[in-house]
Amino acid sequence: MRLLVTQIGLRLSARLLIVALLVDYIVLSLGVAALEGWSVLDGFWFGMEALSTVGFGDLVPRTETGRLVALFLIPIGIVLGFGAGFLMIQDVVRTLINRKETTMVDPKLKDHTIVCGYGKIGQMVVTTLTNLGTPVCVVERREDRVRRLRDRGINHVAGDALDSEILQSCAIELANCVMATFENDADNVYLVLEARDLCPDITVIATASSADALRRLKLAGAHRVISPAAIAGEMLAKSAINPEVVDMMTDITEEGPASSAAIRQIAVQEDAWIAGKTLADIARAAPGALVMMVKKGDSMTLAPGGALEVEPGMILAVVGRASAVRKLSGREAP
Repeated sequence: MRLLVTQIGLRLSARLLIVALLVDYIVLSLGVAALEGWSVLDGFWFGMEALSTVGFGDLVPRTETGRLVALFLIPIGIVLGFGAGFLMIQDVVRTLINRKETTMVDPKLKDHTIVCGYGKIGQMVVTTLTNLGTPVCVVERREDRVRRLRDRGINHVAGDALDSEILQSCAIELANCVMATFENDADNVYLVLEARDLCPDITVIATASSADALRRLKLAGAHRVISPAAIAGEMLAKSAINPEVVDMMTDITEEGPASSAAIRQIAVQEDAWIAGKTLADIARAAPGALVMMVKKGDSMTLAPGGALEVEPGMILAVVGRASAVRKLSGREAP
């Protein structure tokens, strides 16, 4: 209920009618009280009786001037009250309908990434995750961006990601990761705190615009903090020194069609089809994907041999065709 109240936006006309109704009530109450010699409390009591059409009859104007004032202001107040009430009901219904239309979440959604903010960075994140086959749910409050999400058929919730109820509507308890991609560092810090409070074990990744923001986000509990400006500067410098290498890595990391190259980290689960198989067996089953690194606990093996057996709990760094890489990350053998 609190979430609904905060999302209801009354139109300017409704607000003006409410203000006019209050002015009418005050003028009627104080005016009649002054003309009839009543106390202020009696005046407001009479005004409430008159405008609510209750009419107990305990207070009645006796003077001709008082009756003329009441005769003029009471009908105006009643009309204003009905008008304001009608517009408020319209706004409540409109808000309920818009919430239903602008919220699209698959009820079977799980093991997904919640992307908070669909700005420039958020859009790139969603595109990459979608191309990787990772389910996503986006939280966005701007109506134009929500429309784009709906047109693309992407799971989304329209609202403020800083509200715990909004995050819960994204099935945060079933998600793998929450990403804070707001342009405002303070919003990112608050979101990290909110996400960690709702799900202490969930992975939280955030963006930062400065070194100070990076430090604060880590203190707030973010597992990883990315500075887009720092990464862009590093890529520019490396492009001047090793342009061919940078182009190759860009082709690998930029997910596109199924035939394009990809690089991915795969956490081996108990029910994964690659668990219990050697790297040689995996290479035969999913040609086009190369395991570059295997990490188990604190131990890391670079360029592992084909005889290495994959165990649950291992983390694999895989490079190759995007389609082949996706086969390795699935639960069923290709």
